[in-house]
Amino acid sequence: MASFQYRAVTVGGALTSGQLDAPNQREAVARLRGQGVSPIEIAAARPAGAARSIEPGGKARMAVTKTIGELGVLLGAGLSLDRALALAIENIEHQATRAQVVALLGDVREGRSLAGAMAIRPGLFPPMAQAMVEAGEANGRLSEALQRLAETRERAEALRQLIATAMIYPAALGILAISVILLMLLFVVPQFESVFASAPGQLPDASLAVMAASRFLRDHGWLLLIGLVLVVLLLRAVFRLPA
Repeated sequence: MASFQYRAVTVGGALTSGQLDAPNQREAVARLRGQGVSPIEIAAARPAGAARSIEPGGKARMAVTKTIGELGVLLGAGLSLDRALALAIENIEHQATRAQVVALLGDVREGRSLAGAMAIRPGLFPPMAQAMVEAGEANGRLSEALQRLAETRERAEALRQLIATAMIYPAALGILAISVILLMLLFVVPQFESVFASAPGQLPDASLAVMAASRFLRDHGWLLLIGLVLVVLLLRAVFRLPA
């Protein structure tokens, strides 16, 4: 028994939606009609873990963006949706993305809307893409909606790459600065510590603080390393949460 989400129109013309269980999609449609409503769209309910899908990497994002743009152009040229999708699939070089779009084409040929087929694959098509496609299908301007979507994704990817490139220099400086500080505290300061150990009262507070930090790092550095690893793992777990 499978679960299906549906949108339908009642006898009075009101829109309704919900979820029902049925052996297959045909039986689900029959049950809805038996309830006196006319189904507009029916699709397999999204698995519980689907919303946790992580956005794909750079190559997959570029492949999806290119495919969306090509699909918009092909639809604008007058091709049917399934034919345009079939032609766009032939130009996809990223194998994982190609397999997902092939499955999407299968859903479209079974009668599902393009937005509905995208909604099943939230990792590949984020909510914004689904909303733009659904709006394009509703107003009959799907080609324009897909081309605008491709342009939006291209700008977002360009901004992503710009930010990543801009972060390289400060990240390199930070790593270099931390490396120099560790080198000083672990190897240089201990060489002078024995020299000034005989007269600690004659040293300024800043020098005493540096030597204390050096001793703490040498004696308890492994605790700091473990703490840093735990913080990194915690941050990764937090950033993986859907919220």
